[in-house]
Amino acid sequence: MDTRIRAFLIAFFAVVVVFGIAWQKGWFTPYHYEAPVVVEPVPVAVATTTEHALIHVTAPVSGATTSDQIEIEGEARGQWYFEATFPVQLRALDNSVITITTASAQGDWMTTDFVPFKARIDLSVDAPDFHGPALLVLMKDNPSGLPENEDSITIPITIQ
Repeated sequence: MDTRIRAFLIAFFAVVVVFGIAWQKGWFTPYHYEAPVVVEPVPVAVATTTEHALIHVTAPVSGATTSDQIEIEGEARGQWYFEATFPVQLRALDNSVITITTASAQGDWMTTDFVPFKARIDLSVDAPDFHGPALLVLMKDNPSGLPENEDSITIPITIQ
């Protein structure tokens, strides 16, 4: 075999081997630039009022002292609900969740109007040893999980 052909074949196979190794290591995968996603923590705003553009809480009022049986009432616009419910959390002042319940619409929730709701928390069952200041958080139901659809109202209360 001619030395030029031999040299060409050796160089060709060397290039093929180098490209094969580079391909396996992912050096030739297309580069897709993705902008970094910046997720900023959402501060917990404590309500000094029980009024919000989408929800009005009539009980308990901000700063109320309640027993371990908490009756939650008010009205929320239809978009606050999903399938006629929305989550309610009772949190300690360190923001740890004490218990979770669900508020239920007391009427047709598929509207943009205000719809009455009710919820109940029974701490004698859920957290019998908890007493003192707490935060009642009524959260807009957000089945999409998208941060831009999140909303809530936080009401400070005290548990006897």
